[in-house]
Amino acid sequence: MSQQQNSEECTCEFGVCDDGPKGTGHCKSCFHGYRGEDCHQFSTPCDRKYCHAHGMCILNKTTHEFSCVCSPGYEGDGDLCKEIDPCQDNRGGCHAQAMCVKTGPGQRECTCDDGWLGDGFYCSAATYCTFHRDCHEKAVCRFISSGKYACVCMNDFHGNGSYCVPSNPCTENNGGCRGLAQCVYTGPGNSNCTCPEGYLANGKTCYSTLDMEIENHPNLTQVARLLKILPEKDNILQSNESYTIFAPNDAAMTEFLSKTKALYWQKYENILTMMSFHMMGGNFNSDMLKVRSQNYNKFPTLADGYSLHIVINTNGFFVTPRSDDSSLMAQVLSADIVAINGFIHIIDKMIEYIEQEIILKQFLNFEKV
Repeated sequence: MSQQQNSEECTCEFGVCDDGPKGTGHCKSCFHGYRGEDCHQFSTPCDRKYCHAHGMCILNKTTHEFSCVCSPGYEGDGDLCKEIDPCQDNRGGCHAQAMCVKTGPGQRECTCDDGWLGDGFYCSAATYCTFHRDCHEKAVCRFISSGKYACVCMNDFHGNGSYCVPSNPCTENNGGCRGLAQCVYTGPGNSNCTCPEGYLANGKTCYSTLDMEIENHPNLTQVARLLKILPEKDNILQSNESYTIFAPNDAAMTEFLSKTKALYWQKYENILTMMSFHMMGGNFNSDMLKVRSQNYNKFPTLADGYSLHIVINTNGFFVTPRSDDSSLMAQVLSADIVAINGFIHIIDKMIEYIEQEIILKQFLNFEKV
């Protein structure tokens, strides 16, 4: 009678397998440096225990204790480590029209299917061509198989050849992110715009409180300088309340400040007064103001008893204390600067009556400046 063969799969990892007809399927001897039934552990102990052959003995610098962790490309607790097959998890991140092939522990290669072109992470249907001019400016007409030429996007671009876009959108124009927003690559052809701490994202831009938006605007440096004088508790632009501000640009502020004494602005009450003539309660973008101006004659400011009129004509968008006097009109140069707590509209001159009031106070010496 013939002897029955051992049907057990040999589990010996780093040794000589006992695989004969009467074999155990384990190791009958280990290579140098390994131990265990399957020669799966290092013979050098790690704090009185033995790590898996695909593990490492690591010192935790915080606890000052040694522990076993799996090597790159393997997963487990360090005592037992298994080879990672990245293709088993979401097809290794390969495109739907690509094949994922495991090339090593934790490693894989993505290859587009026949008739599809790309890097495997992004594949598109082939666009056949005869000349380079048949392709996108970032593509070339390339031989791909017998008698067939197709448009292939250049390095660092992907697409079907008739159109190609950057594989990493952040490499061109900050991925379309504007201002303080930073482009972050999230995958082939994809990115997000992220904002610094204290800012919120609004699509591809970042915005913060009204005072921060003024501080960061290159044409509002004079207003920002005055706001810095205010104690934090008195700076209403940092509050949770919503406001709409008509902020004079630097040219308007420079001209205005030249008519006043510097000592006057050391009193933060004067700064608050000046700002109150240029502020309204609530969130009003330019479209809302234009629509509401058709039904409302005036908009109250934060200064008691003072209101502003919105004037729309062929010359543009204006704000004024008196709609019957065109010389008082301040033109809105840049509208709809978004903030967490409101909107800023940049104007080309000071609101007229606040300028007259301050100069009159100084001239008549109503208050010591």
